[in-house]
Amino acid sequence: QWKWFYQSDNNHLYQRFGCIWKLYKRSNRRGRLGKKPKFRYAQNAMSLPRGSRRATVCQDNRTVVTLTGFFREGQGPEQQPIQVGSELLVDTQYTTPTAEVALIQAIRESRAKIVSDGSFQKEAESGTASWILAADEDDTNLEVGRLVTPGEPDLHCSHRAELSGMLGSVLRVNQLCNLYDITEGRIEYGCDGDASIGIAQQVFEITKTERKHFDLIKAIHDAIRISSLTWKFRHVKGHQDDEFEYEELDIWGKLNVWADDNAKAKMDELLDPNHPLTRTTRIGNEAISILWQHPRELNQVKIGSKLKSTLTKLIHGDIMRQYWIESRKKFSFADESRIDWKSLNRAANGADTARQMWLSKWLSECCGVGHMNKKRGWTEYDNCPRCGQANETVEHVMKCPQAEARATWMEAIGELRNWMEKNESEPEMTVTICSTLEAWGNSQALPSNQTWTRALQSAMAEQDRIGWRSFLDGFQSTRFRGIQDVYFKSNSLRKSSLKWKSDLQNRI
Repeated sequence: QWKWFYQSDNNHLYQRFGCIWKLYKRSNRRGRLGKKPKFRYAQNAMSLPRGSRRATVCQDNRTVVTLTGFFREGQGPEQQPIQVGSELLVDTQYTTPTAEVALIQAIRESRAKIVSDGSFQKEAESGTASWILAADEDDTNLEVGRLVTPGEPDLHCSHRAELSGMLGSVLRVNQLCNLYDITEGRIEYGCDGDASIGIAQQVFEITKTERKHFDLIKAIHDAIRISSLTWKFRHVKGHQDDEFEYEELDIWGKLNVWADDNAKAKMDELLDPNHPLTRTTRIGNEAISILWQHPRELNQVKIGSKLKSTLTKLIHGDIMRQYWIESRKKFSFADESRIDWKSLNRAANGADTARQMWLSKWLSECCGVGHMNKKRGWTEYDNCPRCGQANETVEHVMKCPQAEARATWMEAIGELRNWMEKNESEPEMTVTICSTLEAWGNSQALPSNQTWTRALQSAMAEQDRIGWRSFLDGFQSTRFRGIQDVYFKSNSLRKSSLKWKSDLQNRI
């Protein structure tokens, strides 16, 4: 790999140093460049600017070098190939023994076509993609490529899966061009996502970090920019085999069917519990990655969408969690990772503003109960108006022993049970949750049943650690959603366990 590059626009010298670049500035910035200008090390840079030229230098000392020459013609530095490697978890195969030779010849003659498609599994928070590289107007000589969409679980969606397929397509073609010394030509790319096509055709120097999936978009644009081929993009209607026989489709329709089938096959491999595939958050040709280190955890989170708003949530979210843990004692540090934050977030966002304000008062125990009314000086006493017990708190409102209060609690539990049955909740879990809440509200011993399934036993034990008062406040074990997801799938119900869980929290 060439180590030194000169950028004439800013008059800087760059040295390749591992995965970063050392930036050198002229010792004397005035006047013409001269025959042997000296440059002094100034700082590190994350990437090499566009238009930089290969250069030769003489090392004067540890920090000073002399520029002895640079490449004055052509389009810029000799770009190194971007490998489609382990970072994107790619596998490729040819459909015939002669496919590779036919594909390379087709790329040289600008006849090659490539189509990609993505697959997204919402419940698993995972995406996969596949691309099909074709040499002719038929589907004989093909290369089939498949990958696992990179990114944190909450980033995944169908659009990101489509973008990963596009990135894999461009990187693979660039790799073949570099391997077989193809320096010019044209290739046509197709996919069934209009948004992905629009992104590939956009021309801009800077990818704004406040857009979704800026990491993949930047990687796609960089890969297209350094490609030795001219890329043409077209939209291909998806799932044409639902309307027509496969043999009736044109080459673009057939390649889309191939890509769709292989993306789904890759997803099946990813979700296979017996042979689970490795997942990744990194992208092979990223110039820079933005990572967040949680103060109390060892793992890092890679940010790939909406940088400012994501950082705001991560920073202030941690402050809020500390508030609930240390000030309000809702759960412990150890139990934080066991709470279903995703369904809690969805449930909270689904509530209107007035209800959100009321919930914040209720959860922080700042609503108008006797304890707070006396503390604020609104009343001289803090007794419960129903049973007369001193120091009425939010929890006492739910556990008040007065007969009418108990009847109201039991009626509410009955309504919850009816809702869970109506919404096809897992039967044993329905009975268990309702009986536990009934016992908690009546200050009785919580039920324990050794005949519960192992999954339900684990969920109940985990919620016992978190607390059932916290359950009512929305801090619920993730295992309940897992039980419901298994129940939906075992009964062939095409329903979302995430939606079921967030609706349950709203109901509670």
